Parts: sequence; structure tokens; C-alpha cells
Amino acid sequence: MDQPVSTIMVIDLITVEVTDSLKDVANVFGNIKIRHIPVMAGDTLVGIVSQSDVARMKHFCQVLESGDRELFDELNAVSVKSLMKTPKTISKDQSIRELVEILAVNHFHALPVVHDHRLVGIVTSTDIMKYALKNF
Repeated sequence: MDQPVSTIMVIDLITVEVTDSLKDVANVFGNIKIRHIPVMAGDTLVGIVSQSDVARMKHFCQVLESGDRELFDELNAVSVKSLMKTPKTISKDQSIRELVEILAVNHFHALPVVHDHRLVGIVTSTDIMKYALKNF
């Protein structure tokens, strides 16, 4: 567990832009089997959004679609900025043990990984479980 986060992080990243609509982000989740997406403003990490956050909003929009069409259209035009959370990050050089502590204490399931203030990966609770299966 003292190995660096870089040994288990995912580096083939899918990201969205802070100006992308919730509908666009829902489509990403629908097409790719991931549960967390870093939100970028150009090259800068500004947030993270989860599949469950988007699913709750999408369900709310579907309920509204049967009623107030104008309100539904307004919500569909909302950007991911309104739903994203400010991310806590971890360095690629921090240990997996530190990662587990951060996730457990904060009840997170994913952390963006940074190096020199740049997004270089993401690590999730699933990555930790895969690591555990190989090493314990």
C-alpha cells in the first residue's frame, strides 16, 4: 500500500468542458462505462461530476418533460458547471495508503490525479479493489 498512486491510476482520460450541457455529459456516461468525469476549463481541472449526479438530474428532467416543457428545456440547457463538485485531488506520487484514507474519510469514490498542477489521471474505488485482488 506504500506504492504510488501512479501505479493504479487510469491515464486514458475522458473529460468534459465546464460549458458542456448536462445532456451532453449524460450522453458521455451513456456511451462509455465510467462513473466519474473530470470537468475542465481548457487545461485546468475545475470539477468532477459523477454518473449518479447526472442520472438524478436526468430523471428530474424526464419527470418535468411530462409537464412544464419550458422548464424542461431550460434545465436541458444547463451546463455541467451547475452540477459538478470542486474536486479534491491527489498527487501521482502519494501512496495508495494515503489515497484509501482520503477516499474513506471523505466518502469519495474517485479522485483526479495531478502532477505539477495538471490533470494526469483519475483513480477510483474500483482501481483500489483491483489492486487489492492482485496483492492480497
